[in-house]
Amino acid sequence: MSRHCSKRAVWPLLAFLLLLAVGCRSETPGPQPGPPRPRGPQEHPDLEQRYREVVRRLEELGAVVRVEGGLPVEVDAAASGVSSENLAAVIELLGQVDSLRRLYLTEQPVQAAQLETLARLPQLESLNLDSTPVDDQGLAVLARFEHLKVVTLRGTAVTAQGVARLRKARPELLITY
Repeated sequence: MSRHCSKRAVWPLLAFLLLLAVGCRSETPGPQPGPPRPRGPQEHPDLEQRYREVVRRLEELGAVVRVEGGLPVEVDAAASGVSSENLAAVIELLGQVDSLRRLYLTEQPVQAAQLETLARLPQLESLNLDSTPVDDQGLAVLARFEHLKVVTLRGTAVTAQGVARLRKARPELLITY
């Protein structure tokens, strides 16, 4: 009988742990949930004409592009999709996507000079640079991103002093490192 009672006592504990695990998800923005994103060129029937060629090229290079309201708003160019050899071409193309709001460059060999191109994107709000070689020089460039609200820098070469300078320059910026 005590064995049966102990099993019954375990279920509330398991339910509690499950709820705890669900409630502890990271608040750092990431790619939108949903079905797995296909790789390679996709059909975007509502995509505005001015972005068609740029989006086609980005997808050919391995990036995943999310379109909302006819505009490309998110690009995932993580290492799993874009080769390091194609990164320069992807960043050059991104400079033409003035509607971009979210960009994921996780595990890419991003340099401060390449961030200069991205600094000109007028609507970029979220930038994920996790596991990139970005350093304090790159943080100085990030300070010039006018609309950036969130930047993630885990696994980078940034220092605490560099992050402190960025926080002083952009106190409204949410920085995760």
